[in-house]
Amino acid sequence: MYFGRLLGASLFFAAFGWCPPWLSPAVSKEVADPEPYRFFAVQAENDLYVADGDRHYTNGVRIAYGFRENARPRALRWLRHLLPMKMPETLAFEVAIGQNLYTPEIFFIPDPIPDDRPFAAWVFADAVATARKPGREESLVLTVGWIGEPALGDESQSFFHSIFGAPEPLGWDNQLRAEPTLQFRYQRSHFLPLIRDRDHRVRADIVPRVGGSLGNVFIDIGAGLTFRLGSNLVNRDTPLAIPPGLNGQTSRFEVRSGKVDWLIFAGGTARAVFHNLFLDGNSFRDSLSVDRRTFVWDTTAGAMLIFGFRKTPIAISFTHALRAREFNEQIGRNRIGSLQVSIGF
Repeated sequence: MYFGRLLGASLFFAAFGWCPPWLSPAVSKEVADPEPYRFFAVQAENDLYVADGDRHYTNGVRIAYGFRENARPRALRWLRHLLPMKMPETLAFEVAIGQNLYTPEIFFIPDPIPDDRPFAAWVFADAVATARKPGREESLVLTVGWIGEPALGDESQSFFHSIFGAPEPLGWDNQLRAEPTLQFRYQRSHFLPLIRDRDHRVRADIVPRVGGSLGNVFIDIGAGLTFRLGSNLVNRDTPLAIPPGLNGQTSRFEVRSGKVDWLIFAGGTARAVFHNLFLDGNSFRDSLSVDRRTFVWDTTAGAMLIFGFRKTPIAISFTHALRAREFNEQIGRNRIGSLQVSIGF
């Protein structure tokens, strides 16, 4: 009982920037050396990867480009000044575009469904700043976008359903109406080693994190904890989760040249949600909506492989997420699979 309370208190204080000596983070050479490569990353999330269904948050796609660490792209460097971390050892920037699709439980009838999640689509662009010190990472994401008809949700879902012979979605005439979006998302993660090998590489650790979102799409705060086991763990919170979520906030990955590294992970987060546009409906117009739940939780588990090819390192990850019910009328929980491929150059 005493040990459990001690560990819980340690994780709490670590998440907010202080770490007791018995859980001091590893100081790894990999953290201090800037990465020599840029990268492209493609992420696809879909409930059909892990569940026999097509509902609620049903699909997400994100394509990212990452600059070399410690590069200073002129259009993005101002984001650095919004991060609380002072004098980071490494600083990295990333830009991305993406689309998310949301549907009710039954998407093949044309009539409005007042007690289920509304149809909605969101196209967005991300600007990401990530700062690191030994044992700690902070990230800030600025997202601008658009929901409603300009997001092409009807066209996207109808196209892919026609390819795979799935039922035609017929309810997009009832989707949330066009609205611009502006969103900030901040997260702080700490890396607390549990097992090191004889070469002082971390083989197992725990990652407590805190974060929150502010904007007209999501307003929430949360905390989480992940256990990681791998061949060479470094101070980088991976893999990425398309929002809302509290996992990694960047597609960047760590490479050991000529090596193949592996990682498995499992964890959970809890969030207090004060606004979710996709459940609460449009901000300035009447629209369909549901009774949003304030407290939600997520559990995740997955694996990652990193191939340290000298010219084109590659990272591949897959994550299975289980999300609690997000609104009162919801039937059952949601499961989503996330596949990500990142290529350095």
